[in-house]
Amino acid sequence: MSMDEIKFKCINTQKLWESNIEDIKNLTIEGGELRLSSTYIYESGNEIINNDSLNMSDIAVDGCNIIFIIDKNSKSILSYEIGSGIINDMGVLPVILESPSGIAIDKDSIYVADKGRLIALARSNLQIRWIISGSHDGSPINELIDITVAGDVIYALEKCREIDVERGIGKRILMINRAGNINFPPISPGNDPTDITVDKDGDIYVLGRNTLTNKNNLEIFRKKFLFERHNVPGIDNDKLLAFLRDHLNIDWLMGAEISGIDEKTILVSINGKYVKISFEEK
Repeated sequence: MSMDEIKFKCINTQKLWESNIEDIKNLTIEGGELRLSSTYIYESGNEIINNDSLNMSDIAVDGCNIIFIIDKNSKSILSYEIGSGIINDMGVLPVILESPSGIAIDKDSIYVADKGRLIALARSNLQIRWIISGSHDGSPINELIDITVAGDVIYALEKCREIDVERGIGKRILMINRAGNINFPPISPGNDPTDITVDKDGDIYVLGRNTLTNKNNLEIFRKKFLFERHNVPGIDNDKLLAFLRDHLNIDWLMGAEISGIDEKTILVSINGKYVKISFEEK
């Protein structure tokens, strides 16, 4: 190798050292060669919004790098375009927000946590898609403190009205599908969750603090199938019935017959009552 092919940096001043410190942190020596520990590095954080009049409680970013912001002072949704640097109020909404605390987005909808309500607005015209304020059994949703969306499910942390004194917690996890049905993954004893996120496989990650051990923790709730489609009717009948009973509060299932109508449809029936279950292809 000739000398003119060698490229190097001479770091001989404090200013040059500081300007290259991030590059140096990502360099390692393996087998006598210099290697970058990642294909990219992050530069120092740049402040893009500094406004004393805003009380920003949550943000979400879409695929076009538009930032959606909940402003608690104006009780409104703002949008910020990184390229232009302009903050826009999204205007008068078809519903009055009381105390918005969280926001999440997907390609079609904007989801807003507003006290005991979860509101879905169409991104195209901001019209209401639906509002959920209670579960299928009629019990109300309490104050929502954080939300995120993955696929067809919205995940939220709910602050309960009554605190479990024995376990020392007053929050629970909500899984809300597009039909408005709600499931409650169990929280470990003593865990007081503060943040929630979901990965591409549907596994839930919950950040919190265990009040029994007084330690910060991160829990993962791994997704699993309730039953195998090819085993119903069959050996997974009891799992299906347990799901209908425990999650949908169907109380007439004792002795019910399960039959397959076709490859995509199952019928659960007894004494003139029935539930028809259709499976969608993913």
